[in-house]
Amino acid sequence: MRTFITSITDKKKQQFIGGVVLLVILLIGCRLLVGGNPPEEVRTAEYYVERWGGNIESHERILSSSDCAFLKEEFDWGWNVTEINEPGSSAHKWGLSYMMSSSDRADVLNCGWWE
Repeated sequence: MRTFITSITDKKKQQFIGGVVLLVILLIGCRLLVGGNPPEEVRTAEYYVERWGGNIESHERILSSSDCAFLKEEFDWGWNVTEINEPGSSAHKWGLSYMMSSSDRADVLNCGWWE
């Protein structure tokens, strides 16, 4: 019985680690595509909501902020949401939306997270 429980736990750990690694690879890929520069187009709160979902007021608050610490907190919150939700779920997409909007805004402000 103990071996069975251990094997289930090990599989869950492997799936979790695999998900984290995939997310990190995707984020690095996004950063390489963007090149660490601000987006060329001005992205609105509506852009993020239409593309990934989320709350428009939250995106407006993120996009109007000039506080790098606040933007990092929003990014981290989005990261945590993606960690606890199934990839492809609406909650997971919401987390990605907050990560993207806060990251894009931080790039505009030259917050320097990725250095």
